[in-house]
Amino acid sequence: MVFHFAAMLNEFQSYQDYWKSNVEGTRVVAEAAIQARVERFVYASTVWVHGMGYGNINEESPYEKSASFYADTKREAEQLIRTLHTDQGLPAIIVRPSQVYGPRDATWTARPLQLIRRGRMVLIDGGCGLTQPIFVDDVVEGILLAAEKGRIGEAYFLCGEKSITMAKFFGYYVRMLNRKTPMSIPRWLGLTASTLAELTSRISGRPPLFTRQEIRATTTRITCDGTKARCELGFVPRTDLETGMQAVERWMKQSGTA
Repeated sequence: MVFHFAAMLNEFQSYQDYWKSNVEGTRVVAEAAIQARVERFVYASTVWVHGMGYGNINEESPYEKSASFYADTKREAEQLIRTLHTDQGLPAIIVRPSQVYGPRDATWTARPLQLIRRGRMVLIDGGCGLTQPIFVDDVVEGILLAAEKGRIGEAYFLCGEKSITMAKFFGYYVRMLNRKTPMSIPRWLGLTASTLAELTSRISGRPPLFTRQEIRATTTRITCDGTKARCELGFVPRTDLETGMQAVERWMKQSGTA
């Protein structure tokens, strides 16, 4: 088996840089897997290949652009994998995690903790965006089940069982750090400020405080249907949010991350 999870995720780079890593890099690995005659090629994608809009989605929902370099290049990589599966027999199984959090996670755990501790976190539109968080241990279990039981050529959502607002999700971190609730700004202002931050970053060479991609990621209001993974893989997340956040807090204190 080949498990291909490597990707450019949060780096402030050009679309071409994302494309080279997430699409062309995937092509190289997938073609090597075909030549090696591997039995299964498990590819980690994202639920955001269906866009960052509104409404309930499942594995059969159409692909959508999202104006996120990460999500859009993952979508292109998925389309490439499907072509290689059809034309060259790549034995691909695609897993699409929702928002992964937990000890040692950078995107949805360490970075928010650091921003909150430094007083740099803001909520967009009061944190009304939706997230469907899934604990990292559950994602690992889902990936292994997909590798073992998944049907070649199929995709599976690995998502938390419940959607919650960004305000509630980040609220756990706020309480861990004993900080005040972050201020809220309207989405249009967040997009304007992040555009300016990105322009300034290109001049200074320093990473922007936050990006348009992050604004879009925290204001999306999609919800994911995990029925297919439950029925075909027997995948049911074991870790509720309270338990997962307790593990995050223990890790935070032990590691001094925040």
